[in-house]
Amino acid sequence: MLNFIKNGIKGIMPGSLIRQCGAMRAAGKIPGDLNGKKVLIIQLNALGDCVMTIPLIASLKQAFPNVSLDTVSSSLAGSIFESLDSVSTARVIRINRFKIDKTNWQKLRSEKYDVVIDCSAIALTACLTGFITPESSIGFARTVPAGNRKVETGPFYTESVPYSEDGNITKMILLLGERWHKGSITGDAGFKVAESAKKQAEAWFKDNGIDPAMCIMLHPGAKWPPKRWPEGRWIELLKMMSKDLSPVFVGNGKDMLMIDRIRQRVNRSIPAIIDADIPLVASVLSMSRAAICMDSFVMHLAALLKKPVIALYGPVNPERSLPLYGNVTFLYSRAFCSPCTLYYTAGRCQRGTNFCMYHIKAEQVWNEFLKSTKQGAGVEYEARSSVT
Repeated sequence: MLNFIKNGIKGIMPGSLIRQCGAMRAAGKIPGDLNGKKVLIIQLNALGDCVMTIPLIASLKQAFPNVSLDTVSSSLAGSIFESLDSVSTARVIRINRFKIDKTNWQKLRSEKYDVVIDCSAIALTACLTGFITPESSIGFARTVPAGNRKVETGPFYTESVPYSEDGNITKMILLLGERWHKGSITGDAGFKVAESAKKQAEAWFKDNGIDPAMCIMLHPGAKWPPKRWPEGRWIELLKMMSKDLSPVFVGNGKDMLMIDRIRQRVNRSIPAIIDADIPLVASVLSMSRAAICMDSFVMHLAALLKKPVIALYGPVNPERSLPLYGNVTFLYSRAFCSPCTLYYTAGRCQRGTNFCMYHIKAEQVWNEFLKSTKQGAGVEYEARSSVT
């Protein structure tokens, strides 16, 4: 078992191990009152999924002010949960090709949690939940790949919630806590920018000579290449922007070459923030006018901060990841092949060009931006769609 924790699930998931993890399922009754209880929320998926978990965390803390809520996430996402007042301890597990840090896992087991809520819906965290040995647990019932076999995750938990491959991810995560919040989720998801981060953002704006009220955050990158809007469209959009607006790029190290090419084509000095600095991204975004981005963690942050956001969708159906809060407008080409059957399994569109993103015109994005910013930030959620 310790070898499994050290090496992960890839290729070493024999039936005996599956049965052993399943046998360690928490048999206790899930408590109705979480006040005074120790609760661990597991979310080892991408940054966007971590942001989509914030409404659940906020709802539990709102219903049970005296609950002790811990989170566990990958290293990059840890700072998202650290910024939440409702989180007692934000723990990090390093993941590399489904391998995890054994030491951190053993620390989780020693905490003796009353309840574990697994929001990840993957085989690795299902097994981890059983091995942490909490008093009770809840997670998704889903058939997932584990090495050369498939695993049913439901039996690893005290109780499970059916997972929908087409459902809205935030709504499904909230279902894990429905027994406690009973659907009483408010528009305030509880995400706030720390005062120290605000001061850092103020200094950043000053150093770059940017008026926050005129700042437009642009996030052209995406982990999966077919989700990206073509560079030429970004160039067209930037040329439409009046000079009094101040665009700011957000991206990771891999995005910088693309961002540099766009800068050169528009012949304009545009600052960029590396998205690994999550507190700075969030604080700058909280003070900015609006955001234009892909289906990404920036979209979810902007929505929670109630900033106008224009989200561009192509190979993924918006209903899958659309935020539940904020002032959100999405553009979706509704191509015949969307949602893409190659989602995250291939680095390029099967048609050679991701036409679903190419068909979203810069003029459409600019017009939706003008409509959205005239409404103003802080509008209660009503997603507006424009189908090309």
